[in-house]
Amino acid sequence: MGWISVRLIHKAVVGLHNGQGFPDKALYLAFDIRCSYYGDKEAREACSLHFLFNRPWGSTGFATTNTFAAVNKSPFASLADIKEWEFLSSHDSCWRDAARDKVWAVERDLYNRVITSAGFTEENVPSSKELHWMVSFPLTGAMHKWVQVKISKDPNDTRNYEKLVKVLGSCDEEKSVSPKV
Repeated sequence: MGWISVRLIHKAVVGLHNGQGFPDKALYLAFDIRCSYYGDKEAREACSLHFLFNRPWGSTGFATTNTFAAVNKSPFASLADIKEWEFLSSHDSCWRDAARDKVWAVERDLYNRVITSAGFTEENVPSSKELHWMVSFPLTGAMHKWVQVKISKDPNDTRNYEKLVKVLGSCDEEKSVSPKV
């Protein structure tokens, strides 16, 4: 699987932060993911996968990247529809792996839902390559946007590692990050 390019996510996060840190902003990316099987049996499943990437300090290389994800059963869900965010990582070298693992988990879940919905048995399960996948940015709205966030420590985490995020709203156009020229 791996229909969402984790390299695309990495390039977007590093490139759009452009070496700058923003303790009160996060990059929001969302993906519309659909999986279908058409044959003697038919089944379709869809969801949306949402990410928030917060880099509080500037760096073009390794940098703390607070990474959060959310999944919604609707492929049309927007930022406003997300009520809870799952903390994935904040470590400078682990956030990419955490995002990749989340992508794979969501795709694996969609695959399993399609297989179950179509009524396949263990003897005749098609591979993920035999299913039809459509992955895109949301059909409406921007491919990415900057949002105001408040990052705090999770009071229930005894290791003092996990974080909580609260989305405060979208950034104004003039406050948005623009690339250095």
